[in-house]
Amino acid sequence: MIKAAISREREYLADAAAVQFTRFPDGIAGALKKIGGLLIGSQMMHPAAEEASHMYFSMGFRTHVAGLFATHPPLVKRIRRIDPSFKGVFPKVKLLPEFAEQAPSLRQKPPERHVPSFADEQRDRLRLSASVALAAVGNVSQQAAVYINQIIEQMPARLRQAAREPWEARCVLFALLWDQDARVASRQEQILLRREDEATLRLTNELRGEVQRLPDAARLPLVQLVQATLRHISKEQYAQFRGTVKELVAADERITLREFVLQHLVLTHLDRHFFKAAPEPVQYHSVQALQSEIALLLSFITHIGKPAPAAAQQAFQMGLVASGINKSLELVPWRECRLRKLEEALAKLRAAAPAVKKRILNGMFTVAGCDQVISTDEAELLRAIAEAIDCPMPPLVASHVAAEHA
Repeated sequence: MIKAAISREREYLADAAAVQFTRFPDGIAGALKKIGGLLIGSQMMHPAAEEASHMYFSMGFRTHVAGLFATHPPLVKRIRRIDPSFKGVFPKVKLLPEFAEQAPSLRQKPPERHVPSFADEQRDRLRLSASVALAAVGNVSQQAAVYINQIIEQMPARLRQAAREPWEARCVLFALLWDQDARVASRQEQILLRREDEATLRLTNELRGEVQRLPDAARLPLVQLVQATLRHISKEQYAQFRGTVKELVAADERITLREFVLQHLVLTHLDRHFFKAAPEPVQYHSVQALQSEIALLLSFITHIGKPAPAAAQQAFQMGLVASGINKSLELVPWRECRLRKLEEALAKLRAAAPAVKKRILNGMFTVAGCDQVISTDEAELLRAIAEAIDCPMPPLVASHVAAEHA
């Protein structure tokens, strides 16, 4: 409201300055009358139009709050300050021939933005372009933010509320880590009672049903919301929370892919926030020094996509080339792909130079997008790995489709 009020005063001053410098008030008034006579008007369709509204030549979006958010004064008032005899009747303005054909489409009401459902996301979101996904690393676009918000708004209200409150957000993540095996779940209950309290266990049990009913596509947006909320707890509270997460993951004496992803997405991000650790010193300036680690990483991504054997080998080799490795390496069999080994590989990859990391990411996205389709598991693993090597990336959305695939 303050910005709009200042903008309106600036418009009056601009009109006065125009008259002062041109010494031609009729010309300025006539231009404003023509603006008023153009029935099509002008309107910005972009959802962020209001942010730059104070820089437009005319009102760029519609407001219905008694003009409180109007960035420009009513044209009649502006014209009467220059030409007091103006009766408020605007002349009819004809469009030039080259614009006349566009007039019907310009008069149409802009189409409402489609809010994708979880089903939509599963059906048409998951096509991947390596080049576009690589450009998204480190850049949270407006489209990605809108996508996350749309998914979150479709979640149960109780779950959204819990994810936005620091104490309850802990329980949301605990619920995400809850094991389906009754024996393991019983151990996790004992861990929560010992490390936290009975209220934490009660709320975690309450949220488990809501979390388990969520479709896979909603997991990462929920984790991202929890991640942002937990930045507001104290360092001491985070240390306790971190220890609880580690014990919940270890309750079944093994680590699953989902647990691996959750740990890296949440703890890696929050460790960076709370512990302010210095960046990993660069030790590797060439992909050749990390060939075995990159091969293991690409093998993981290849197997997660569940391609046929021939397609798997082809995707893996394409990933090697995209990573800058010209040597022919063997795809690591799935039985030898251990998450512990991946952790060790990521520790080395984290010490790579930025240019090397860019090549590694390019190889990852090439493998995942080899079939032009990326599963939710692949998307989660890609983001966890990118976070683990200090190259955070936003969610993969529908725009990550290469022009050559369109």
